Amino acid sequence: MQCTFQIAEITHVDAVWPGWGHASENPELPDALKAKGIVFLGPPAISMAALGDKIGSSLIAQAAEVPTLPWSGSHVSFISRFSLFLLYGVRNS
Repeated sequence: MQCTFQIAEITHVDAVWPGWGHASENPELPDALKAKGIVFLGPPAISMAALGDKIGSSLIAQAAEVPTLPWSGSHVSFISRFSLFLLYGVRNS
């Protein structure tokens, strides 16, 4: 984030669009830019935080009746032999 601030201050920008990647996934960025008087061209921090959590974002999508994968929001009821192999067999081989 510090690099983003330095470049924004040197170039005297009014707004920052984070693009895709690390900066666009940092929910601290919008408020930090706002504190420096720079507009963040993206979602609010609370949305970024909520949607950055995979389980939380699945629950939000389901609440909005957006189709999700069948296992989303449910609990795993069994562990297959293959899963056990992946968890223990590979590590102990």
